[in-house]
Amino acid sequence: MRGTDGNIYDTFYSASSGNSGFYPLDADNATGSPATVIYNNQFHVTTTVTGGAVYDDYYSASAKRFSGFQKRASIFAGDPVTTVYNGQYHVTGISSGGNVYDEIYDPNNGGWQAPASLGAPSGGAAGKPAVTVYGSQLHFTVRTVSGAVYDKFYSSTSKAFSGWESLDGKLASDPVTTVFNDQFHVTGRSPGNQIFDDYYSPNTKQYGGFYSIGAPPGDVAGKPAVTVYHSQFHVTVRTSTGAVYDKFYGSGWSNWESLNGTFASDPATTVYSDQFHVTGVSANGNVYDNYYSSSLGHYDGFKSYGAPPGGATGNPAVTVYPPSNPSPYPCLNTDHCWGVDTVDAVTAGSLSDLNHRWGRNPDFIGQYLNTRPGSGLSSLTKDHADFAHSKNIGILLIQDEGQCTSDSVGKGYADDAASDAGKLSVPTNQGIFIFMDVEQGDTATSDCISSYVSELKSKGYQPGFYENPDNGDFSNNYCSAVSANSDVASAYLWSSEPGDTGSTTAANSPKFGPDRFSGCADKTVAWQYALPPDNDFNYDEDEIVPNRRPLLW
Repeated sequence: MRGTDGNIYDTFYSASSGNSGFYPLDADNATGSPATVIYNNQFHVTTTVTGGAVYDDYYSASAKRFSGFQKRASIFAGDPVTTVYNGQYHVTGISSGGNVYDEIYDPNNGGWQAPASLGAPSGGAAGKPAVTVYGSQLHFTVRTVSGAVYDKFYSSTSKAFSGWESLDGKLASDPVTTVFNDQFHVTGRSPGNQIFDDYYSPNTKQYGGFYSIGAPPGDVAGKPAVTVYHSQFHVTVRTSTGAVYDKFYGSGWSNWESLNGTFASDPATTVYSDQFHVTGVSANGNVYDNYYSSSLGHYDGFKSYGAPPGGATGNPAVTVYPPSNPSPYPCLNTDHCWGVDTVDAVTAGSLSDLNHRWGRNPDFIGQYLNTRPGSGLSSLTKDHADFAHSKNIGILLIQDEGQCTSDSVGKGYADDAASDAGKLSVPTNQGIFIFMDVEQGDTATSDCISSYVSELKSKGYQPGFYENPDNGDFSNNYCSAVSANSDVASAYLWSSEPGDTGSTTAANSPKFGPDRFSGCADKTVAWQYALPPDNDFNYDEDEIVPNRRPLLW
């Protein structure tokens, strides 16, 4: 955060050592609020200074120190925004003339590139943009001086920018954007001091229009914060008196919940160690943090981190560093993560075979928590899971039970899945999914589907289904379950069709394009696109959408 003396300060909490205290980063005449992001395993802090020049500093875990602020070429009228996209580090802001500029660090093209103008919507951009990766696209969302909201994106598929698209609504705050349930959400404070949200749906291929989710007592001030936590879309705000409230969408919108604290700044939210954190600056310049823990079942209450010399001002930036489970095998591209599923054990020998056939280790491996009686196949062991994790490979968990014909059978299957996962020390309440294997000839009734979802969620795991959307009864039974139990709509789907696209190398895997079914909630996040290329190599080839990587163990 920025101190009242114009310097930028960093403080952190470590489970092993507690609060660090405030460390000055030696910025001169910083203005506004800094931006933070993780790039190349470095913790970057970016700020503007008097006159609009942009400076960047980073902490390197290998060097164990900050590098010192370096001036970038950009000149912004407001705060910068930082994002990582396609292996590049982006610094984005709005110029005094109302144009949006983006400055890129590209390691494959000589490092820092000259700032590029993305133009401006009609009336010019104002305030601070929101920049978010959505699928293969990098979205830039802004409001104009009059409050009109526009969005523009770059597609790595077409290698071109879209035009500025009006979202047909007005905001009094800068927009904030995130991805939830495969939808691209744009959220902000309306001119009437309500919270408005609009989203782009891949099913309708259009925005739905801004709608109000209301306001807590005392209306809304400043800009909201949005974060996805445990399959919930959280919107956190402060009121005109500074009171902090949170509201979330799960299977429906919750009520506004008071967090029993006040901020002078806008709230900042993040997820850390399976806790949902809300951080801000108080009226006396102290930094306060509160968190919700699923193990506690409630918020823990605001606690002070103290303050830098003279106190903090502006809005804090909050980032988890080092990032959890960093992988030397990032997703192949922004379209999908590539992997395989198999009943074979994950060993040094099998990974060597995978590398030889497909060119590299997979991003993930689908493994069975159990196998059907009499199949003679092996299930996942703790040793094999530990080996996969040591290679930074995520595990897509599968439960293989057979026919699921009733409510009680579905509940029993969920209990079995939770028990098998617990034996492997798979953590609970961290958004990890377990997919029931529903083959084309299997039965999964609507009662079974509903009870499996409800029971597994009560055990701290998230439900999913491997299914065939084109053949069999699963589609109809799933939609019936959604109608009877709205919670079923939170389940993720893993499509087995089309499953005959042919074996590929990892580098040539197809664009994510599974068959889906229509008529009810469709959260297809995984696709088995190819069966084993020969009888001697028992690996199916799969993809998951990249922003769903946290579903893995």
